This record gives sequence, C-alpha cells and structure tokens, in this order.
Amino acid sequence: MPELFPLTLAPLEEFLLADDQPFYRKTFALDLDFAGEIDRGAFEAGLRVALSRHPLLTARLERRRWGLSRWTQSGTVEPQVIWQDADQAIQVGEDEAINLDVEAGVRFHVQVGAGQSRMLVFVHHACCDGIGAIQFLSDLFTGYAHCADGNGCDVQGLTPLEPERLRQRGRFPIRIPAGVTIGNFFRRAVEIGIRLLFRPATTLAAPVPTGAEVRRSTLAGSLTRTLDARVLLDLRRLARRRRVTVNDLLIRELFFVLRDWNLRHAPHAPVGRLSQMIPLSMRNLNHDRVPATNVMTGWYCSRDASELANPEALLQSIHDEGVFLRASGLPALLPMTLGLLRRIPGLVPWLSRRPSKFSTVVLSNVGDPWRAAWGDFPTTTAGEPIFGNIVLREANSASPLPAGNRAAFTVWHASDRMRVAVRCDRQLFSLADAETLLDLFTGRIAALANSGIEERRAAA
Repeated sequence: MPELFPLTLAPLEEFLLADDQPFYRKTFALDLDFAGEIDRGAFEAGLRVALSRHPLLTARLERRRWGLSRWTQSGTVEPQVIWQDADQAIQVGEDEAINLDVEAGVRFHVQVGAGQSRMLVFVHHACCDGIGAIQFLSDLFTGYAHCADGNGCDVQGLTPLEPERLRQRGRFPIRIPAGVTIGNFFRRAVEIGIRLLFRPATTLAAPVPTGAEVRRSTLAGSLTRTLDARVLLDLRRLARRRRVTVNDLLIRELFFVLRDWNLRHAPHAPVGRLSQMIPLSMRNLNHDRVPATNVMTGWYCSRDASELANPEALLQSIHDEGVFLRASGLPALLPMTLGLLRRIPGLVPWLSRRPSKFSTVVLSNVGDPWRAAWGDFPTTTAGEPIFGNIVLREANSASPLPAGNRAAFTVWHASDRMRVAVRCDRQLFSLADAETLLDLFTGRIAALANSGIEERRAAA
C-alpha cells in the first residue's frame, strides 16, 4: 500500500507516543489460553494474512524534528514472535515496552506443549485500539484455521478493507443531539469542561509509601476475577429495571470503591473529586472497513464525594451524562484539542510528562470482545471459539496505565461470564494491594447483582 504512506500521526497517536514512559507504557496486553497446540506453520501463515491487511502494525515511525512525525512503509519491520515450550516461563520485559522506532506495533509470546497453548500479545496503543486488535487477531485466526484445516494458505472471503480510510482515522463529528437546544448543549459542554479542567481529580491513595520495596506482580493484567454466570444476567436485569446500562452501574460502584479505598488508606486527606477515564470508541460509518487503528477518545466521568451520598441520583446523573456525550460526540474535543496544541512545537510532549489530574483511575468496559471479530468462527457448546485445531478457553486483558493514574480496570465478558481485571502502578502497589483493590470492586459488583435478585423477589 505504498500510495497510502506517508501518514501524518493523528493527534491522539502523537500524544500516546509522547506519553509512553517507563512503568506507564502505552501497550495493552491480551493473554489467550487454548486447548490444543498451536501449529507454527499455520500461525505464521495466518500472521502474514493479518499483517497484509493492517498496515499500521508494521509501519515504520519516522520522527521529524521539524514538522509532524509520520508513519511510513519504508523499511517496514516484522513483528517479533517468541516461541517457547510449555515448561518454559514466558519472560516479559520489566515494563513491556514496544519501541516503535525499531519494532513493529505488535509482539507475540507463544507457548506450546502438553496439548495446550498460551499466546501473549502486546500491542502499542498508538497503532490500534482494543477493537482494532481483535479484528487483527480475527484475521490471523481465520488464516490460521484455513491453513490448519488443510485448505492451503490462500485465504478467500475475508471482510474487504479500505486502507485509504486510515486518512480519516482522527476526524470525528460533533453534533447537537435531537431534542437538545443549542443553549442547553453549550451549557452542558461548558459544565463538563469546567469540571474537567479546573477541578483536579483526587489521586488514588497508595498503600505503600513511594520508594518502599514492594513485591511486584507478574504480567500486568494477570490479576483477573471471573464472576459467577448469574452475575452478568442479574446485572442486565437490574439495568433494564432502572432504565440504565450495565456500564452505568459499574461506574457508580467503582466510585464507591474509590471513596472507601481512599478513606482507608488516606484517612486524613479529603476525598475531593473522584474521576474515572472511560475509553469510548468513536467509530462511525467512516470506520466500518478501516484496518486496525486507534479510534478512541475518553469520557472523564467525575463526581464530588458529596454526590455519592444519594446512590440513585448518582446513577441517573451518570446515565444522563453518558447518553448526552455519546449522542453529541463531545468527547471528540479531546483529539481536536490535541490537534490544536501540537501546532506549538514541544507542547504535547510537555503535557504528557505532567502527572494526570484529570482522572483517578481508568475503567474500560469492553463487553464481549469477540463481537468485534470479523470472522464467523464455530464454537463449542460452551460458546468457546474454535480456530482449526485449537479452542480458545480463556482470554485476559490489561489496559495501558496512564502516568499519574495508579490503577486501570478492564471489564469484559465471554460465554456470559463477566471478567474484571486490574492493572496497578507496580512502583506503589504490591500484589496483595492490587488483589485487595480488585476484590473490593468485584465484591460490590456481586452484591449489586444479588440486590437485584432481592428486588425481584420483593416485587413478586
């Protein structure tokens, strides 16, 4: 696709590259466990298929002293794939860095043996978001299954992509929602902006003093809890009765977790304003057939501690704000603002080095990640995807941790079972601390689901 390149970095891509710091790497991880042994030849064939369709994952970053940095296809680099036997522990670098100056935007660790496999995938967030990564992997597994089943490696029938749409990847519309007056639109926009810009978010309290030695966790994202199958069903029922979404319920419960955590570990400090950065996909019709890229922005949902006193009013306000932001596309102001700021040389890197005061934590609700997949894969009776000779048994994920944030939560579900993961600042949180924080959140989720059962019984 030489006619596509060079591609000037989108504003968000430039910010993510500038914000890529030790211990706060802008990589996210996908940890996949399979029944069956991955066939190396079929994997390599599937990888070639996927890479041929998603050029940003092998594009070379060209940094320019004057003018904007850009992606080029001159001297593209192949992803690193590290193969290991089942009895060898996967060795991951201290901070899971991907250096886009010399590396591709995706890296694989593949462990095979004893009738099972594990695939650890690291992806640089400047190259693509979670949806893009799932679509890239679905192409890989389509090619893998085709080859592993003995059908040859000339894969036909893949979803047609339009790489030229990558030129539109950083452009998002803002609109006034139906039923909202111009005056109310600007009032809401100014209110949200003032809350974000002029009222710094409270930092998540660290249970270990800075500089203290802690027992660091292993791979970030390995701290995952799988909830009982009834929890997701009961949360959906509760959300329908309250006329909100499951995500609204999770946001509210996490506010209570943050308040209680800070009261426990920083009892003499005011709770102040708590804020959650919630990644939002800005995909629209222009991105239907776009190759893997980052089409995300963020919703900074913030509340004063006093607003947590009325749980029902808090829930309704979260729901109303989310509806307004999604209908208006107002979160597009973030990449638009970055686009304006980068006109001043050095300003975006300077901003990226400042500790975040916009959010306390990150909460990413992925939903069912395989709904984003393009391939139509057969499944087991338990709903597990089958890729030729392997079956996906379990999938874990870890979101990037922004500098200044001390925890990032990821929620997703597969086969109707909810998973919740946390990634904590390993300089400040021990493994036990991270487990405690995660258990507080999952405990509240389970209790909320159970309260929904009690509500139904009382109403019967």
